[in-house]
Amino acid sequence: MGFIRARSDEQREVRYAEIIAAATRLSARMGYEEITLAAIAREANFTRSNLYKYYESKDEIFLEILAMDIAAWRADLQCRLPGTACSVGEFAMHFAQSYRTHKRLLDTLTILFVFIEKNASLEHLTGFKAGLKTEMANLAALTCTALPAMSIQQAEEFLIMQLATANGLHPMTTLTAKQQQAVATAGLGNLHGSFEPRFRSIIEAYLRGVLASPATPDGIGH
Repeated sequence: MGFIRARSDEQREVRYAEIIAAATRLSARMGYEEITLAAIAREANFTRSNLYKYYESKDEIFLEILAMDIAAWRADLQCRLPGTACSVGEFAMHFAQSYRTHKRLLDTLTILFVFIEKNASLEHLTGFKAGLKTEMANLAALTCTALPAMSIQQAEEFLIMQLATANGLHPMTTLTAKQQQAVATAGLGNLHGSFEPRFRSIIEAYLRGVLASPATPDGIGH
């Protein structure tokens, strides 16, 4: 059946969903750099010109996928946490484990600032940032419920720091066969597969430091 032009808001929403689903399927089979708008159009049974009516670049599509993945990750973390105060070690364990089943989230976050945000339109990027602000507020509230000694400002700073840590650590611990061979030949330590324990250790140490330090007026410990 050929492509049928969307003539209502409901039909346009269906088209958006079809494009997102197509890009999601492609991301499970190939790397981000290999995915093109033409490939997404073929996967969604669109022409490229029809796809341009909805998105100007693949980066805009993946901003929406990332927004959905962040919401799913936050919901997962919310289910893992006890909903009451817990120890720093327990919180760090749940936080690290929550990333385990969200590899696509980690993969996309590592290229968010370097590629995706730079290439997306201002309109799509602003919409993404607005949604991210809401999710960060939700995550900060979850953090303060689990660690009530933390202020909202400290929780917000922690979320920024854990994001920077995850962005750097994930590619270092998710190596291709060629990378693993190279580090083995060079005699370097192989970090492949060690994301969860290393991430947990880093954020636990960070949180213990924050909670052991007096807060400055902006909520960030010395």
